[in-house]
Amino acid sequence: RGVEMMVALLAVLKAGGTYLPLDPDYPPERLAHMLRDSGAALVLTQRTLLEQFSPVLEETGAAAWLLDEQDGGEGDAGNLGIAVHPESLAYVIYTSGSTGRPKGVMVRHDAVTNFLATMAERPGLTARDRVLGLTSLSFDIAVLELWLPLIKGARVVLADRAAAHDPSRLKAMVAAQGVTLIQATPSTWRMLLDHDG
Repeated sequence: RGVEMMVALLAVLKAGGTYLPLDPDYPPERLAHMLRDSGAALVLTQRTLLEQFSPVLEETGAAAWLLDEQDGGEGDAGNLGIAVHPESLAYVIYTSGSTGRPKGVMVRHDAVTNFLATMAERPGLTARDRVLGLTSLSFDIAVLELWLPLIKGARVVLADRAAAHDPSRLKAMVAAQGVTLIQATPSTWRMLLDHDG
């Protein structure tokens, strides 16, 4: 959860691809199922996670590209000559699998665009806002935290995994970064409300 994650997601979308979030906390069997079922051929990851993903990569034949070993190069920062259709897939997210095997839900660009346009209007967001990026990419609502600020010129404040589960660190981050909008589960709100301070 950092700049590399945001760059990777934007790069996939800009290149006309579809992203599939793989939570490193998930069991290897679930990750392998998601890779096999989706047909994903490339995993964008980091050196620190490569050992964990290696068995899944070997089993599925997917390749790994280490984001923390890329120098960024001196490439053209302009738009690519790629047109993305509104019905093209933006991302695939997998259900919890509570009723059986996890199933991939395909989310199109037009659905994401409509959702973000609606949320930008109501409840609304301005370029002065700072949105806490708290939700795992494996949950659909993460698009609200990551993409809505960017389309409005606002700031995304990414909480790392440890801060997301530590109320004192989370509150300190919110205060230090001037966060103005938090979207969270009821259990996260309860954790924050029950914490001193």
